[in-house]
Amino acid sequence: MRPHTTPSFPLRANQLAQATLATAALIMLAACGGGGTTSDNGATTTTTVSNNGAVQTGLRALPADFSSRAAVSYSPYRTANKSTETVTDDNVLQDLQLMSAAGIGIIRLFDSSTEVSSRVLRLIQASTNPKLDLKVQLGAYVNTFEYWGQSAATQATIQAGNNAEIARCVALANSYPDIVEAVSVGNETMVGWSSVPISTQQMAIYLKTVRSQVSQPVTTDDDWGFYSGTNLHHPAVSNTADVLAQIDYVSMHSYASTGVLFDLFDWRQQSAASGSARATAMMNAAMAKTQADYSAVRSWLSHSGKAQLPISVGETGWKAADSNSSTGQYRYTASPVNQAMYYRQLANWKSSANAPTNVFYFEAFDEPWKGGDDKWGLFNVSRQARYSIQSKYANGAAVTGGQTWNYEYKSGSVAYTSADALYFTPPSTNTAVASSQFLIYGDTLATGATKAAQYWTNPVTVNGLWFDPYDSGVAYSELTGAASPDTGNYLQFAPAATLGTSGGYGWGVLSHPHTENPPATTYNGYTSQNLSAFSGGHLNFYVKTNGYPGKIQVGISTDSAQGVTQNFLVSLDSASGSYGYCTTNQWCKVSIPLSALTAIPSGTTPPTAPTSPDWSRVIAPFILQDVFSQTGKTVGSSAVNNLPAIYIDGISFSQQ
Repeated sequence: MRPHTTPSFPLRANQLAQATLATAALIMLAACGGGGTTSDNGATTTTTVSNNGAVQTGLRALPADFSSRAAVSYSPYRTANKSTETVTDDNVLQDLQLMSAAGIGIIRLFDSSTEVSSRVLRLIQASTNPKLDLKVQLGAYVNTFEYWGQSAATQATIQAGNNAEIARCVALANSYPDIVEAVSVGNETMVGWSSVPISTQQMAIYLKTVRSQVSQPVTTDDDWGFYSGTNLHHPAVSNTADVLAQIDYVSMHSYASTGVLFDLFDWRQQSAASGSARATAMMNAAMAKTQADYSAVRSWLSHSGKAQLPISVGETGWKAADSNSSTGQYRYTASPVNQAMYYRQLANWKSSANAPTNVFYFEAFDEPWKGGDDKWGLFNVSRQARYSIQSKYANGAAVTGGQTWNYEYKSGSVAYTSADALYFTPPSTNTAVASSQFLIYGDTLATGATKAAQYWTNPVTVNGLWFDPYDSGVAYSELTGAASPDTGNYLQFAPAATLGTSGGYGWGVLSHPHTENPPATTYNGYTSQNLSAFSGGHLNFYVKTNGYPGKIQVGISTDSAQGVTQNFLVSLDSASGSYGYCTTNQWCKVSIPLSALTAIPSGTTPPTAPTSPDWSRVIAPFILQDVFSQTGKTVGSSAVNNLPAIYIDGISFSQQ
């Protein structure tokens, strides 16, 4: 599944004996290009041959029950650390029984590992009480080696690993022909945002290699953006025709919930009344977005002379909870009720005319190791059925295998209802700060000034302000002593010494003042300050650094009436002495007119992102960063190794 990112808030992946023989065959096939091209095409180049509406020949038909079975993606991991978790037969068997009892008939496996896929297939085949009626779309997970500048030795190692994975896939498909109904090679490798990019030419080789050695229909799972020809990585060397010539059906991914993050459709539905009416309108719009993605793929196949290729939706889903509430990415959408609305609409769509061949829901169970990309499961990690599938069963109904159904409740024994569906409401504003000064950080509070509520309490300090590093590129600490302009505490931000060696993008921190007194035990990153009285004033602070090169950026981040965050920054350059900034290892006072702050969009900024700050909804009242692509430094250059620390004190807003 595609990893999600916050749009504009910088924040913040028993060996079968046949495999040995298959590996040798793979090397030969990869060298000569292999076989298995679907005979309706027969092209050996990237130019496809149109079908002219004729029924295609040579395609392997999907089994009849492939389309009739309820489908879901499955991984067995239950802990926060996948690499150290031991997958057991008992746990996997429990999962298989739960899925079967929930009416699931076919599961998608992402790889052909011994730990997962070999175990799943063995347990299905060996099941007797009950005999599990489960089929599998088997995966082969292949890694990237073409685009990241690895050494020849590293590339060879990755290719060998890919060949071994494909060999395991072939061996499993041939060993369990009555269970494995289809095979998919790769996962989201050719769409523009892929984290494991593989060229279409290389993917075609992998597909031909697998298809020449198995009898099942073969595909590759990828985003609708690839399968609609609209979002290919490295388009100069990527072509959907390479892949379409080798597959028996399309397995496309579509996430309307990602469309919410990037405003790809009117998910807010503000023309509908609030409450259940707006929630229903939003989920209807989400379903329409999914169907539009499917239609775009269908149109591209027709354009490419592949109108007869079946289309399965290989991944789609809706979050039951926002797994990273501090980012607020899914604050208007993620709930068990919204998930149920989407899941049930998918079922209705699947039974309609002109529907996909099948829809694989993502996913069966939550997986904590995914961190901020968790909470998609129809069951939570405790194997409790979510609201999406609760209506199919009476409370406590027996599950085959002697288990009983356990349900996820809103609280205690209080069940979810349709009233719990989420929908967009404009973010509220807090009471405006009316004082002449708003102190974010410092030891001296002027008469009549207001100090931001402090949150950070570990360690307990006088000025316990939480500064959140974007990542491991910077260390944050609080120092004390006469070196401070007010002889109290001051902040140190120390960039990692190896930013150039590691190819780092830069570094940055942002502050999270809290508006509750006392602060809540769980921090909400979208708690905002109303600083509208300061919109015509200045951002002031003291800074000290010993020769920090080039520019840095400082500023704020705000929410908006549309619920979209945006950073507003200004560049400070010691060469021009901008706004009092210096790098002479002395404390200098910087005073920036707030009118100078400029919107800094990211590559994923929604079209509704504000172009000027909403001072009534300030989320981060102080940002300090050096993002190399924005400050003119070269990513990966040794010039950004061992950057000197920057010290900050006395951060405040003034109305004048």
